Amino acid sequence: MRTNVQGQVTVRRWVCSKEGKRSKKYLELPDRKKTAKPLTRELCRAAFCIRFDHRKGVWVACEWVDTHTHVLVPAVQVQFLRSTRQVSDVDYTTASTMYLFGMKPSRIHELMAKCSGGYENGRREQILQIDSETFISLLRGKQYMDPGFYYQYTIDSEGRLSDTFWYAYNKPLMLFVGLNHHMRSTVFGFALLSSETEDKYIWLLRTFLSAMNGKMHVSIVTDGDRAMRNAIRTVFPDASHRLCCWHLERNDTANISDPNFTSAFKDVMLNYMADDEFQFKWDQMIGKFHLTNNEWIKKLYANRHMWAETFLRHNFFCGLRSNQWCESMNAYINQYVGGKLMLFEFVMQMEFLISRLCYKEAEDDHHSCQTMPVLITHLQKHYEQQAATIYTRTVFNRVFKELREDGLLYISNCMSDVGRRIYVIKKFKLEDRSWRVVFHEADSKLVCTCHC
Repeated sequence: MRTNVQGQVTVRRWVCSKEGKRSKKYLELPDRKKTAKPLTRELCRAAFCIRFDHRKGVWVACEWVDTHTHVLVPAVQVQFLRSTRQVSDVDYTTASTMYLFGMKPSRIHELMAKCSGGYENGRREQILQIDSETFISLLRGKQYMDPGFYYQYTIDSEGRLSDTFWYAYNKPLMLFVGLNHHMRSTVFGFALLSSETEDKYIWLLRTFLSAMNGKMHVSIVTDGDRAMRNAIRTVFPDASHRLCCWHLERNDTANISDPNFTSAFKDVMLNYMADDEFQFKWDQMIGKFHLTNNEWIKKLYANRHMWAETFLRHNFFCGLRSNQWCESMNAYINQYVGGKLMLFEFVMQMEFLISRLCYKEAEDDHHSCQTMPVLITHLQKHYEQQAATIYTRTVFNRVFKELREDGLLYISNCMSDVGRRIYVIKKFKLEDRSWRVVFHEADSKLVCTCHC
C-alpha cells in the first residue's frame, strides 16, 4: 500500500500468502537450539495491484498475475488460512470472559464452534422425538445424506432396540479407535451392546467388517478380554492381535507386587531381542524371583507371542503397544456425554465429537501440505527432502530422528557370499552391540537383524 503526501491511499497491492522466502541466514544457523519453524513461502509471484486515477476519480487495475507456483489450498482448508482466521471483538470478549471464569481454552473453542453452527458450519434442526424410533430414523437420515455413513441394529424378542453399531446409549459403549496419518487418535466406529459376551462381540466385529467393505484388519490391540479374544480369532483369524502392555503391567503389579520384577518384565516385554536371548532372560527372571510354579506367570508365558516385542516386531502396529489411545478417547468422550442423555441427544453429541476430530485432521492436512520443514541433516538432498515431501509433518519428525541417528552408524565389517553381501553395522558409543544387514543381489533386497 502506498500513500501520497496528504496521507491518501494511492496504490494497493495484494500478494499470495506464499510470496517471498525466508532469509538464508535463518536457515543455516550453526548453533540452532530449537527446531526451525516450517517454511511457508516459496517465491509465488501471484499478485493483484490497483492504483487510484485522480483525473477520473476511479481505481484502475495495473497488475494481474494469476499463476501460482504451488497447489492451491482445497476449499475445505480455506478456514485455516491466516487471512480467514480472524476473531471479532464480541467473540474475543466472550472467550476472555469464559477463560476468566475457569473454562479451558479447548472447551471455549468447542463452545464457540457450536454457537457458530459446528465445525462444519451448518446448523441442524433440533429433533423433537426422544424414543428409539426417532434414534433409528435419525441414523437413516444421516445415511441418506451421507452415503459413507454406516449403521446396523438388532431387535430383541420383545421388539425393543437391542444392539446398535456406531452409536451407543445407556449400555456398554464400544469404541473402534486407531491412529490417522498424523498419529492422532481417530474413531472408526461406536457400538452399543446389550451384553459383553462372545456372541455379541462376533456380531459387532462382523458388522464392523461389513462397514469397512470387507477390509480385513491387519493388527488389533486389546486389553486381553477372553470373550473379545475369541471373537477376534473367529472374525479376523489372520490379524496380529497384541495385548495391551499397560494392562499387562497393571496385572503384574496385582499378581506379583514386586517393583523389581516389574522392571525386569518390562525389559523382556518391550525390548526387541532374538528368540534365544528372550528365553534366556525369561528363565533368568523367573528363577531370580522364584516364580516357576506361579499360575499367572505360566499363562503369561503361554501368551508371549501376543505381548513380547521379540515375537511382534515383524508386525505393523503403527507404534501402538497399548490401548491407552482408546482409554484417552473414553475420557475425552465423557466430556460430551452423560448417562441421562436421550438417544438423539447422544447422537448429536457424538456427531459433534466426530466433527471436531475431522476438523483437527483437516487442520493437520493443511499444515502438512502448505509447509516444508527446514532440512538440516547431512542427507538433506536425498532422503530428508524426499521424506519431507512424502510424509506428514508428524511422521516426518519421527523419520527425521532416524536420519539424525544415521550419522552415528558405521560399517565395521563386510563379507561376500554367494549372491549376497553381509554388512556388520555398529554405532558410535555403543560398540558392544552390532546389527547385520544382508543385501541379496538377485532382487536387490535388504534384510536387517533389527527387523527380522
